[in-house]
Amino acid sequence: MIHTFHCPNCHASLDHDTSETTVRCPYCNTTVIVPEALRQRSAANTTFTDSGMSALLSVTQLARHNQLAEAAEIYRYAFKVSQTEAEQVVRQIASGTMGASSTTTIVLGEDGRQVVRRAGWAGCGVVLFITLLTFGLAGGIWIAMAGSMAAVISTIEEAIGATSPTTANEPPSQQGPATSLIRGTAVPDTPTPAPTATPAFAPLALQFGGEGTGPGKFDDTRAIGVDGAGQIYTADYSDGRVQLFDPAGQFITTYSLGEDIYLPTLFVSRDGANLFVLHSGRVWQYDAQTGAQIAPLTSNNQLVQDLAPTIDGGWVTLQLDGQSDVITRYNAQGEVVATFRDLGRNYDNDLRPQRVIMGNQFDIYLLTGGAILHFNPEGNLIDKVSSEGRDEESQYASPQALAVDTTGRLYVAGSQNVKVYGEDGRYLATIPYPAPSSVAFNITITLADELFVMDRNGNQVLKYDLP
Repeated sequence: MIHTFHCPNCHASLDHDTSETTVRCPYCNTTVIVPEALRQRSAANTTFTDSGMSALLSVTQLARHNQLAEAAEIYRYAFKVSQTEAEQVVRQIASGTMGASSTTTIVLGEDGRQVVRRAGWAGCGVVLFITLLTFGLAGGIWIAMAGSMAAVISTIEEAIGATSPTTANEPPSQQGPATSLIRGTAVPDTPTPAPTATPAFAPLALQFGGEGTGPGKFDDTRAIGVDGAGQIYTADYSDGRVQLFDPAGQFITTYSLGEDIYLPTLFVSRDGANLFVLHSGRVWQYDAQTGAQIAPLTSNNQLVQDLAPTIDGGWVTLQLDGQSDVITRYNAQGEVVATFRDLGRNYDNDLRPQRVIMGNQFDIYLLTGGAILHFNPEGNLIDKVSSEGRDEESQYASPQALAVDTTGRLYVAGSQNVKVYGEDGRYLATIPYPAPSSVAFNITITLADELFVMDRNGNQVLKYDLP
């Protein structure tokens, strides 16, 4: 049964499954402790799952090969923690401070800071994986070991091969290879090759930015939009700062939409006059050149989750109404054209849609966790587009954003790259991000078939020319 309560930080409505004791707010990204009255199942009964084990093994292997950003993204997605928490754990794994001969307990204090405590653990030569079992405790949240420690260690030893005390002290080159928990086959101790895109498919045409708060710099910037003249608009996630750039990436101006707002996405009208922004659960309209507010476009009680432009100059929203998902299409005048209810739930009652876009024929794509569902303009399911996974040839990893080009191809922005699929769902290509990129929260495609990526972790804007 799902309960609803309000985020103490931004007051958005939060849905809670009784099997969890924390929930992350999709609007301000705050990890919120579920009120005690809404909890029913003891965290002590949570078991250590195969999927959790597999995710931790993948994280450890990537971290050991210095692919920290991808490891952190997998960890964050698999265990529903904040980006900061995930990055801290991955750094510990990579540096070897979370490993053999120690147990590690991670404590989140009342101030939200993560404190790591360790105790000796004699006789263990395997890498220690942490099962995340979260339960409320006075003074903070403890993330501790789940299930029987002996059973966990036995499972890990069978999968990756425990080393003897002598072997554990030998140089890494003399130790045996790691073993995949998924297939039970040896994994060579070599760096994972990065996917490469066919240069002719989508060459990188523009790259600019850098970390900071000054003009032309980015600080947790996630939203991006482009008008018909090629001007680029970006917005920071948590301080309302919008920046404008010319088509060559040169800084033009900046303004603030207000403090203490959380801005996950935006788009700009083709004439460059209006900026449409999602924040505080509503869609707002601003003057795109000055930032002056024009009007709120949705009511207080709608709690909009996502916003995307449509081919006719209108927009589509994803609204969460209790246990239901509601998709509403608006025309350029702000009039409701069509409404669809429970598309995600009709496919699978456990799915909670996160992102929505419309194709050139007003077909609908829903990102629901790791699944991307494709519906026709009447709301009937066409197919499921690929799946989340580790297959670098066809699957996407940690999908965050969707876009469609003028030919109907679907672009899925995930960890390290953008995957491209045909209208029939067939995999076409991979577009890798250049260093130091890793995760994009938003992408957009112009009518000239230019793909713009707002790389939040790399603090840069990327532009690709599409065929």
